[in-house]
Amino acid sequence: MQAYVDESGRTADGGLYLLATVVVPLERRADLRRELKSLLPARQRRFHWRNEKVDVRLRMLNAIGTMPIASFAAVKSPTVGSRPKRSRALCLEVVLWQLKVRGVPDLVIESRGDQDQDDRGTVIVSRRAGIADKELRYAFARPLEEPLLWLPDAIAGASSACEVDPGCRYAGHVQRIHVERYEAR
Repeated sequence: MQAYVDESGRTADGGLYLLATVVVPLERRADLRRELKSLLPARQRRFHWRNEKVDVRLRMLNAIGTMPIASFAAVKSPTVGSRPKRSRALCLEVVLWQLKVRGVPDLVIESRGDQDQDDRGTVIVSRRAGIADKELRYAFARPLEEPLLWLPDAIAGASSACEVDPGCRYAGHVQRIHVERYEAR
């Protein structure tokens, strides 16, 4: 099993930071990458929730609902008065704990360039504290290079929209995908 992580942030109603995680069986990665690429409009190189039209978002969510994956989200809300780095670190700790509990040994985090160092620090501290498995392997990748990062991107986008508006148009998809929710403290 390998996990993939991406985030979504909202500023409405006190703010929200959500880190979505998708766990994929190793033997299904190649098939899922092909399927994800086939969902893109012609000449589009990657999926990114924020830039997609509603029909592309819905097509992606419908496909995700049929995939052999598990998903969960760590949520920090409200975020007013807290630093975004701290909200991310708290959410990442929840993700690392859940991966440890589930026995998932590999993690791919969407690269944020210079900010990857902050996530490295969170992983190191979490290993020492026993939050993360000491043997956890992790790497950073960009969505253009790793289509499996599109999965948590879509789930983060849909889930955060529904956190702000429980009646949002994606609520049925989030329920069908069965995104487990964990509160970051």
